[in-house]
Amino acid sequence: MVLLLVNNISSKLFSPEFYTESISEQDAYNRIYDEVLVDHIFQGTTQELLGNIEVVSHTEVVALAKQIIPPQYLKQQIEDNILLSTQYMNGEVEELDLYFDMAEPLDNIKPVLVAYITERIDGTATVQPNPNADLLRQTDGMILLLNQGMVELSQGRLPRSIPSIRFVPVPLRASLFDLLISDFVGSRSLDSRSRQALKTNQAHLRSKFISGDTHGFLKIVAGAVATPLMDDASAKIRSGLDSQQRLDLISVLAKSSAEVTEASLRADAKEARNNVLKWMSLAKRISLTVLIGSSITLGLIYLPNPINMLRRPGITLLLVGISTYITVRIIQSAFPNHLGDLIVRAAADSHRIPSSIVELATDLIITFGQRFTGGVASQAINMMLVGGSLIIASLLIQHKARIRWIVVATNRRISKTHRADSSTVPTL
Repeated sequence: MVLLLVNNISSKLFSPEFYTESISEQDAYNRIYDEVLVDHIFQGTTQELLGNIEVVSHTEVVALAKQIIPPQYLKQQIEDNILLSTQYMNGEVEELDLYFDMAEPLDNIKPVLVAYITERIDGTATVQPNPNADLLRQTDGMILLLNQGMVELSQGRLPRSIPSIRFVPVPLRASLFDLLISDFVGSRSLDSRSRQALKTNQAHLRSKFISGDTHGFLKIVAGAVATPLMDDASAKIRSGLDSQQRLDLISVLAKSSAEVTEASLRADAKEARNNVLKWMSLAKRISLTVLIGSSITLGLIYLPNPINMLRRPGITLLLVGISTYITVRIIQSAFPNHLGDLIVRAAADSHRIPSSIVELATDLIITFGQRFTGGVASQAINMMLVGGSLIIASLLIQHKARIRWIVVATNRRISKTHRADSSTVPTL
């Protein structure tokens, strides 16, 4: 049984596929988007990832997050770290370095968010002026709405309505634009980058305004005043990365708790790795020695009798296999759930751990436990099959020996009868 456990632990603990298949089974990659990133505790991080642009809809947050960090990219990053972790645990590498490369997501933030803002502006309805008001009041109302839209965009919010420009006579639009752009550039609510961007795009803005294209006008304004928000969000993310734009996962884990440091985490990981390798190697040597020694002992005890040389080990393997299988099934039905409950209770004591992380970790632990014990159960079945095969082989040998004995006994009886008959025949 010990050998079964050691083999199962080594085949699972050091296998990247064991973890990646369990993660896929729990749909963990999609749950990171659907549950973790939208958790209120991660609201600040998600907001930075979305370029400080206000996205209200849960569906839109998930869709944008998948464009900025594509699912296949996320999957590859996680699998790379799992591979490095198993190599570390197996002693193939000396240092445990786990990183999440943020270079591609950072490059995606601006184009993805600009496309999102453009799409939302295109989908916003145009507000027509009050037909009962005179042209001056209609124009004042339009300028007010455009200024409000500019302020909202500079704060990462999308305008809820867009005023029409087409009611303004074409000859008046140029002078009206000059007045409007002067208000924009002189606005104290904008930083220097936004004002400079508006000046740089002034000719393009004038063309859209004079043509009466309010949506096109606001899309250029959005690019000018919202881009600094995205740049600031990206800069804040970069401030937590290394020179290669990678997020150090061990450092993040250490900062999440006041009781540990990065050095202590690495020391604990190395000690755990060394202890696992040492005890597994020792357990494997002891179990192999016991297995080989007991097999040789049984063989020597029943050496004159090949039937018992097969049957006794077969019975032993069968009984051990049955007991192991029953034990594993009992553990498999109860232990993973109990372990999941322990995680939930431990997390309840720490309000810093988001519920989405707890639920995902619990489901993964339960899956790991079920797959782990399932491996022991399959090996126990193999043990039962080997034991049963040895018993059947001993029965076949016994049956063959019995037939041979019957044949020999029959031949002897026939031979004896033949000799008796020959001795009674009279001689001439």
